[in-house]
Amino acid sequence: MRPPTRSRLAAPLSAIRRVNPLRLLQLASAAALVARAGGAGHAWLPRAGVLFAVLVLLHAIDLAWHRRPASGWRALVRTHRFTIGLAIAAATAVLVRWPSLGDDIGHVPLDIDESRLASSVRHFFVKGELLHETVEHYPGLVFWLLTTGSLIEYLRALMNGVIRSVADAPIGLFVLAARMTNVWIAAATVVFTGLMGRTLSGPAAGLIAAFVVAIVPLSVQTTTVVRNDPGQVLFVTAAVWASLVLRQSDRSAWGAAAGALAGIATGIKYSSAFALVPALLAAAARGTMTARLEPGAAAARSGRGGMVRSALVLGAFVAAVATTNHFLWSDFPNFIRQLSDQIFVTGPKHWAAMQNPAAFYTMILGRFGPGWPLLLLAAGFGAYGLSTRRAEMWIFLAFPLLYITFMTGRPAQFPRWVYPLVPFVAVAGAAGLVAVTRIVRARAAAQPRGLQRALLTGLTAAIAAIVLAPPALSGARRSVSV
Repeated sequence: MRPPTRSRLAAPLSAIRRVNPLRLLQLASAAALVARAGGAGHAWLPRAGVLFAVLVLLHAIDLAWHRRPASGWRALVRTHRFTIGLAIAAATAVLVRWPSLGDDIGHVPLDIDESRLASSVRHFFVKGELLHETVEHYPGLVFWLLTTGSLIEYLRALMNGVIRSVADAPIGLFVLAARMTNVWIAAATVVFTGLMGRTLSGPAAGLIAAFVVAIVPLSVQTTTVVRNDPGQVLFVTAAVWASLVLRQSDRSAWGAAAGALAGIATGIKYSSAFALVPALLAAAARGTMTARLEPGAAAARSGRGGMVRSALVLGAFVAAVATTNHFLWSDFPNFIRQLSDQIFVTGPKHWAAMQNPAAFYTMILGRFGPGWPLLLLAAGFGAYGLSTRRAEMWIFLAFPLLYITFMTGRPAQFPRWVYPLVPFVAVAGAAGLVAVTRIVRARAAAQPRGLQRALLTGLTAAIAAIVLAPPALSGARRSVSV
């Protein structure tokens, strides 16, 4: 028999090369999912939910791959490097929080505030009633997020035979579920911090800020307990980001989004009401900018458009507060009483009272937050922003300045009340760092190749290392200790 020629071998080889390995993985995972659903491989195949998640992930990768530029995967990574980096930052936030999340449950007494909020969720499961006894019982949107997480954990325990009914569910089940929910809320906060930083100062500042919020001890500690603060910060950060986008966009929907997000945050904790100010500033600034660019009657219409956008922001804010926290209108006298109690409790006789609350905020941010170098850069960036008439700066700085002014008006303070400032300090500090390094790099590029250029390039790296070392080291130490 005559041996196969090169042309006869080419067709099978080209067919093999045309086989898509990703397609084979999709087929294998789909077959495993169908087999697992039919009862096969019960002892060795992963659960059906895991297989389904793998299949969805493979389809997502396949979709992104087929939309890649013609030059290949490197161009795909370059095109989406900010999105990839932000996803890594969010994954980092989950990974540094997840270990030992529930190790203390059942071994040490629960924190009183954790017990109150988890007990409120459990009471809703058992009795179908919402408690309004303390501020920890606020039924804002975060309450329903914690309830959703608890429902998932309850169903898991029920199907695994750990409990037989909701009456058997211990308080620890609801504590663990709420903590896990807050971890995912923290990951979402990291994402919005990155988006806020990119919108204000570019992708580099956004990614630096996102990683800082993901790992610093104050952020990790506050988002691994059962509290309202993680949900508050998520929606405040999202509201300010939407306000920055509104400043750049002609779409009125961004005004409604910014107002609604600020309203949701206020429904969780009333100290978030200042998130409405950036949205109103953005709506007014957009109308003013458009009016300046258009003459006569067109300018008047643009001014009226700014008023309409501001009204839309305010309407969305009120609607969000009313729909996500019915406590305000269903039990208003109790709400007023609790506000009075809060003012009294945080007075000078409280054990946490101090002479200079603002200095306490600075100390917490410097030691347990982004760190002193980033904090100093953030202060410089804030001073620069306030000295300009750039609307973006005023929109970004409005919430942190109003929040710290209001919160430090009372003598008693707690570290978790400082947490809402962490994303803003991280973004401002990262923006300041990027600005400084750009100046030094520009000086280096202007130098002829030689010692001076090398020294300036080394100075850029040294500045970045000095500024980013404190949050990186503090985050690493906390992870190791856990």
